[in-house]
Amino acid sequence: MPRVFDETASSMALKMLEKYEAKVLLKTSVEKILGHQAAIGVLLKDGREVPCDFIVLAAGVRCNTDLVKGTKLKINRGIIVDTMMRTNIPDVYAAGDVAEGYNFIEERNAEIPIIPNAYKQGETAGQNMAGAQKIFDKGFIMNSMPLLDLSIVSAGVSTPGEGITVKTIYNQEKNTYKKFYIRGNNLVGYLLINDIDRAGIYTDLIRRKIDISSFEHQLGRDDFGFIYLPKALRSQLILEG
Repeated sequence: MPRVFDETASSMALKMLEKYEAKVLLKTSVEKILGHQAAIGVLLKDGREVPCDFIVLAAGVRCNTDLVKGTKLKINRGIIVDTMMRTNIPDVYAAGDVAEGYNFIEERNAEIPIIPNAYKQGETAGQNMAGAQKIFDKGFIMNSMPLLDLSIVSAGVSTPGEGITVKTIYNQEKNTYKKFYIRGNNLVGYLLINDIDRAGIYTDLIRRKIDISSFEHQLGRDDFGFIYLPKALRSQLILEG
């Protein structure tokens, strides 16, 4: 979550953890795990030693490409595939966490290690191996997780960048936070904490690249929904299903 959480979101998480008497050590990291047959503690980079009974590692995801090492497959962080899940070798396909496929928001190949993406990539690869000409070019990062009292959903862009404007809504009384990333007339990312009911709508706006210019000011309303979309657009979405 470091890429997704800004100062406000981090503060909400910290307060919640402290509520449950969890001790959080900031501005340091683990230098070494102590112990031989079993872990008995960790040595931090600032020199402190912290005793422990067990250690949980949570440091992101890495594509496991051991199976294809030494082959002629093109590998970056994952096995590089096109929008049909084809590798650089004819009749060899890759899909899921091992693949580095097209991220349509970033407009480049990237790892997208989430179940919905793996499902769609696998479906695309399977159909194309059977002779179809199916394309999957709508992959992007999405995450949903509970963190004790916090319900968190994020999707798409998670950091400010060139050409991106950011809209934030923080309600301290309700302990909710909404953050939207907008590029041009399109929503390209969001972070929702404790107000996640409309995550599906925001995700659909991203996936369909819907022009939000006429209702951008409505984003984040507690009652935001398709009713705020232009009538012609609502009719189009209903017809498309």
